Amino acid sequence: MKDEKNGEATAGGPVLRLADPSGVPRAVSHGTEASLPRLLLWKRDLCIMLGVKLRTLERMISAGEVPAPDRRLRGRPAWLAATIHEWAERGCPAAVEK
Repeated sequence: MKDEKNGEATAGGPVLRLADPSGVPRAVSHGTEASLPRLLLWKRDLCIMLGVKLRTLERMISAGEVPAPDRRLRGRPAWLAATIHEWAERGCPAAVEK
């Protein structure tokens, strides 16, 4: 079944589509939009969250001031959102134990 307004399939649950240029996918079901939770965060996401430039973030990572990346996808470091949220809740401790 297709939605008459935008021609997207609506049968079988929500339809995923990109709602804005930031690339954040949104779940759309019968005309209502709800954000999907972000599970992975990239360097640019951390820069935005911390309010720092990329080079500053890279220095913080090298100094152990932020948690080590949880995953590497195609060579790019990625953090689980839960890791960053827990780190922030603990007050962003400067040294991460290795």
